[in-house]
Amino acid sequence: MTTSSTLDTAELATWLTRVTQTIDRSLHDAARAEALAELRVDLDSTTASVPVLTQLALLDDCLRVAHMALVPGGAFEPEELARVQSLVAAAARKFFQVLPLYESFGEGIETAADVERFLVTHHADPGAASTSRATSTRTRATPRRSAISSGCSCA
Repeated sequence: MTTSSTLDTAELATWLTRVTQTIDRSLHDAARAEALAELRVDLDSTTASVPVLTQLALLDDCLRVAHMALVPGGAFEPEELARVQSLVAAAARKFFQVLPLYESFGEGIETAADVERFLVTHHADPGAASTSRATSTRTRATPRRSAISSGCSCA
């Protein structure tokens, strides 16, 4: 029997910080410059740092998995939205800071309607890794590659 549980916001934040810090510490000069250049490819004139862009890429990957779990039924069920609300809230905070498309999420994610609106926005985002764009620019340059090339086993 499969059981589902709601993501815990604190656990998610702790994981995201730990993985980001590990990747950031693992990158050295040339690898850091390459990762930064690749992570900024579709982000116009952003000056966001490697840790910030790493978090965006990790959250983008997590959202891709959420899309795969939610999309098959066609419509979002309230229970499904509740299970991913912490993930979406964390992503909305980070995406809002860097990506203009997400400016409307500056007030945060409070309701199921907010979660659904964010997921629809993310799915339509040409730079995001929705189920139909598993190799988007944003995730193609995810920290996985940088982490692997630097010897980090965290990704």
